[in-house]
Amino acid sequence: VMFMTKVFPANNPLNHACRSLCIAVATATAMTMTMTGATWGQQPPARRLPPPATTVETSGDSPTTKILFIGQSIFMAYNTPHIFHFLAKSKRPQEQFLVEMVAGGGYSLKDHYEDGTALREIKKQRWNYVIIQESTANQIINHKPYEQYAPFFDQEARKVGAQPLQFECY
Repeated sequence: VMFMTKVFPANNPLNHACRSLCIAVATATAMTMTMTGATWGQQPPARRLPPPATTVETSGDSPTTKILFIGQSIFMAYNTPHIFHFLAKSKRPQEQFLVEMVAGGGYSLKDHYEDGTALREIKKQRWNYVIIQESTANQIINHKPYEQYAPFFDQEARKVGAQPLQFECY
C-alpha cells in the first residue's frame, strides 16, 4: 500500500483503487493462510479441514429463491455471494432470498467432491440455483479436473430441482 501512495499522488483516483486492490489481496492471502494453517514461507499442510457451509445473506423468514455458491477463495475474498444478493435484491425487492456458500482457499471441485461438505449442502434443501466455481489453476492450466468433477455437482443440483450454473472469473 505504501508503494502505491508513492507511485500515485493522494488525489489520484488510481491511488484509492490500487489501495483497495492491495487490501483485498492481503485479506485473501490472510484468509487462505488462516484456513489452511500455512505461515509465511511454509507450504500448507497436506490435509486441510473442509470449508464450512455458511449463510451469507438471508432476507425474510421464508425465502422464495435459494442460491448456493460452491467454490474457492475468490468467492470469499471478493464477497461475491453478498454482492450477488445485493444486486438481486435491488432488482427484485419484494423477493425473499437465501444465499449460502461453501468455499475454501484454493479449493477445486475435486476437493469439494472428496470432502463432501458441498454435496451434503446441495442435498439439504431444494435450491433454485447451485453456482459452482473451479479453482483458478484448473480454469487456466488444466481443464480435466473440471470436466471430471463438474458433472457430479450438476447431477446433484438437478436432483433437488436446482439450475446448476458455472462461475468463471478468467
